[in-house]
Amino acid sequence: MTPNYDHPTAQPTRAFRRIPPAEQQAIREDAHRSAMRARRSVVTAKGRGGTVTFDGRFVEIRRSRFNAAGGGGTKRIPLRSIAAIQIKEPGWLTNGFVQFTIPGGNEVRAQFGRQAFDAAADENSVMFTRKQAPAFLALRDAIEDAMEALAQAPRY
Repeated sequence: MTPNYDHPTAQPTRAFRRIPPAEQQAIREDAHRSAMRARRSVVTAKGRGGTVTFDGRFVEIRRSRFNAAGGGGTKRIPLRSIAAIQIKEPGWLTNGFVQFTIPGGNEVRAQFGRQAFDAAADENSVMFTRKQAPAFLALRDAIEDAMEALAQAPRY
């Protein structure tokens, strides 16, 4: 007996179909647009060791040459290159810091009680005070939201 392929539900289905390159590009652009809507504004946090700016695609660490770990200037880190964000909130007597982990980076594992001192010398870290903490927490949230949106975007 031959199946009746005229009925719409009786059509043979393929488990996988090859998506044409033009459709792949359209899907990528839609995912990019939705990710950009999620992170429209530029978030900036000024700390003791420099200023961190996130524009949705890059994290930029700007330092003056007087208070710079590893010299002054600007370092731009693409969002896709950030593996993790570590943040330590400041205490009554200590400053806090935000540290960006990059795969292949040369991080030094801090000993107990020396995290803030080691972060001050790290080129991917910026120290901040208690008054500056809310801006850095907002920065962390914006970067994590963008990382999550990027992870959910389809890859072909």
